Amino acid sequence: VLEEALSPPETAPVAWRDGVRRIRVPRRAALPEAPDLPLRRGGAVMITGGLGGIGLTLAETLARDWDAGIALVSRRGLPPRADWPGLVAAGAEAADTLRALLRLEGLGARIEVLRADVTDPEQMRAARGEAAAKLGPISGVIHAAGRLDDAPVLGRSIEASEAVIAPKLHGLMVLDALFPDGSLDWIALCSSSSAWTAPAGQADYVAANAALDAWAQSRAGGATRVVAIDWGIWADTGMTATASTAAAPEPDTGTAIDLPMLDRHALGEEDVFTASWSPAERWFLDQHRTRAGDALLPGSAYAELLAEAAGTCGIEAFELQDLRFLAPLRTPDTGTTRLRLRLAPGEAARIVEIEAAPPGEPWGPVAMARLAPASAPAPRIDPSEIAARLPAPEPLMLPQTAHLAFGAQWQVTGEARQAGTEGLARLRLPPDATPGLTLHPGLLDIATGWAIGMIEGYDPARLWVPAGYGRMRLHAPLPHDILSHVRLVRQEVDQALFDILLATPEGEVCAEIAGFELRLLSAGLPFAATAAAATPAAPENERLREARRHGIRRDEGGRAFLTAMGAGLPQIAMTSQPLPDLIAAVETAPVAAAAASAAPLDPAAAGFETATEALLAAQWAALLGVDAIGPDDSFFDLGGHSLTAVRLFAAIRRETGTALPVSALFEAPTIRSLAALLDARAPGGAAVATPATPDLAAPETIAAGDAPVHLVAMSTQGAGTPLFVAAGMFGNVLNLRHLARHLGSDRPVWGLQARGVAGDVPPHRSFEEAARDCLAEMRRVHPGGPWLLGGYSGGGLTALEMARQLVAAGDEVSALLLLDTPLPVRPPLRLRDRLAIQSIELRDGGLAYPARWARQRLAWEIDRRRYGRDAARPSESETEAEIESAFYAASAAYRLQPWDGPMTLFRPPLSGRWRLPGGRLVDGDRQYVHADNGWRDWAPALEVIEVPGDHDSMVLDPNARILAARMKDRLAALDPKRGDQKLQAAE
Repeated sequence: VLEEALSPPETAPVAWRDGVRRIRVPRRAALPEAPDLPLRRGGAVMITGGLGGIGLTLAETLARDWDAGIALVSRRGLPPRADWPGLVAAGAEAADTLRALLRLEGLGARIEVLRADVTDPEQMRAARGEAAAKLGPISGVIHAAGRLDDAPVLGRSIEASEAVIAPKLHGLMVLDALFPDGSLDWIALCSSSSAWTAPAGQADYVAANAALDAWAQSRAGGATRVVAIDWGIWADTGMTATASTAAAPEPDTGTAIDLPMLDRHALGEEDVFTASWSPAERWFLDQHRTRAGDALLPGSAYAELLAEAAGTCGIEAFELQDLRFLAPLRTPDTGTTRLRLRLAPGEAARIVEIEAAPPGEPWGPVAMARLAPASAPAPRIDPSEIAARLPAPEPLMLPQTAHLAFGAQWQVTGEARQAGTEGLARLRLPPDATPGLTLHPGLLDIATGWAIGMIEGYDPARLWVPAGYGRMRLHAPLPHDILSHVRLVRQEVDQALFDILLATPEGEVCAEIAGFELRLLSAGLPFAATAAAATPAAPENERLREARRHGIRRDEGGRAFLTAMGAGLPQIAMTSQPLPDLIAAVETAPVAAAAASAAPLDPAAAGFETATEALLAAQWAALLGVDAIGPDDSFFDLGGHSLTAVRLFAAIRRETGTALPVSALFEAPTIRSLAALLDARAPGGAAVATPATPDLAAPETIAAGDAPVHLVAMSTQGAGTPLFVAAGMFGNVLNLRHLARHLGSDRPVWGLQARGVAGDVPPHRSFEEAARDCLAEMRRVHPGGPWLLGGYSGGGLTALEMARQLVAAGDEVSALLLLDTPLPVRPPLRLRDRLAIQSIELRDGGLAYPARWARQRLAWEIDRRRYGRDAARPSESETEAEIESAFYAASAAYRLQPWDGPMTLFRPPLSGRWRLPGGRLVDGDRQYVHADNGWRDWAPALEVIEVPGDHDSMVLDPNARILAARMKDRLAALDPKRGDQKLQAAE
């Protein structure tokens, strides 16, 4: 359809770029005929994302014109069928969807709405079976599932990108497994023209669509016709149209909450808070204005906003990490500004994303942060000792009144004393200040900004604005009368960093702030113009509105789909404007030009403050292949994984002489924090100068006593019974971090690493001793029971032995979860099966097979002698080889005994290299493959649950999300405290 406006009718369609085809037709002309359609009249069609606008539009075309039975697959549930007419009449949230379904029923269509997550193989397998049972054999699939969530890539969390990529790419992987080539007549993939235009803020969405296009190209010429349709913007439906509809009100989703800044809370995979604001109804907006009269959300209000969200989630004492203000939030006096705050699971802290949509504008990101519980006791300061080294106090002067108009809630009074880069102020809110706030925005604003005069060369005529907080640890709500102890720790030409302690007049610290950042705005830049940057620039919005005005209409969408399916190409662009023009428009947009002009950061000038930081930066750059590295970059965000970490820590030990376990990256994932940890453990204490900004994120020790050897705090956010998971054969818990992140919303997750992972002590050579030492540490963080235990791969044997020792001591083991754990010693292949394998190989390999087998056997024998009898392959390090050898020794010595308690085995789909007579399956390591991994004879209560992936990838994203969901279901059924926790949460 419709990619270019006018063309002579006799002009044939032309090929364009990698087999993508443009169809040149008049805007209102009949579409070209598509004689080569693979559609089967009356055949059943499954549509993922079926309750979306495009899915419902294509469903109507197929049902009406092709008599197709339609299975609409969606993660969303629907209300009972009998309620649909009433909900449509009342204009309920799902009214448009229900109206479309009623319309389909009125056409006599055969429709089934199936609830399933397209990324979950088990749910999709069940949906396929139900669709076939009710509608007949499935002849075609439309993959229309997707999510659009614009945000700058530098402010994007891994979880947010995963949520965008998962439905398209991971869903496609599930469909590929469910419908192999030849099992369907056709597959249509709803891709996007964004794969060509690459608009700013859509890096993850662009990548997912490009993957759909590539997969379609790879399936060209197969028995199933596969077509990727790169849809442009639709005028009246689809994700882009919905996301950019300025007049559409935000649905009232979630539970109403009575809080000063937040209105509603919806709990799902992530906590989502929403609010509708206007300055007339919210004093924190009305009383914080520019001299031009624009109402702006103060930076200090984000701290109160997050305090309210944290309190709703049951987190009273918390720590904010890297709270960054991405754009000022202007709230016009007319209309309603909508706010959305997301709290998503993270590795050691929850990921915070805050978006806003002022009247007439689409959603745009305004702030981001990480939020974690804080358990450290509140420190104290000595106010008299601080005051003694400072001059006499003077009356407090409110800062920046030349630029800002403060209301009554900002009329903080008090006195301040200051000398050089240190100051102490006593501040008091007015008597009629709003009560019940954790961090009063007016008080916090003045408490963090009163000492702006410390900045060398400060000119009141120029405006400094807050850019964020490095870290804020909250111990208690701020009283109306506080002390503010401020130190200027770093200053650049247009940037200043402060460390601040807020305390009671008696010296009890309520909040610790490190790295509060102020930035100087460019000279001559009016603040109102800066505030407008809180939303996408007006020209960009106008381009989007113009594109929608000329976009594909619903009444054209069905015909466009049929044209694409009959074009005979694996990939086709369907846009209402010339695709080259769309590409050119994006490439010349100001935001793209600004991004192109940004030079990479030079690591040598990235602000490293110690020799250890510089050393780590060089190692990271070499191992990760990244040029621009800053002191606060995360190892994981830069693409680090467990194998890279092993090499990194081997290099650290080689160059510094300090041995650290790989799990230290959970505690210290950035260059700054890891360098501080290394310096603290160096012989004689700190090897180099400590950073100027204290690291408030370092976790506290688990209890009094020596530092733990085995325990690793992988996620400490949840409030349920903790889960302890033993690492696999190599003793490294790093590959379990994805799984812990998904599990951590329900309960704390502790990893159990092997002794000696840092290479400083020898590893255990028996599971009995390893279990004993692990339990000694586990009881320090979870005295008593019940116990929830798990183990990945070989770690399941340690978990089993821990369960035995706990039961022998009279403790309760409620759950024992084995993640693809094999028996300690598996039965060898029978002679007849070895001969059968050789026969198969000889038949497939021909006369050259014996010589090839002899070469492979000789290479194996050489490796066995070089790398050890138990491991005929090289290891990543000597430490890893030693742990592997110890594991094999423990396996050979372990004597299995029957286990009568609960045991759940999570394993990937069965796969093997050879299928032998009698149905026996053998893998590439010449081991028998059993549905129960051989455990049924030893654990009669065994339950087996299949999860996606293979032995390695089942614990990594995207498969870890599905595994975590299965584990959560099983733990909810087994955990005896779960019911009480749910009741308490409800209360």
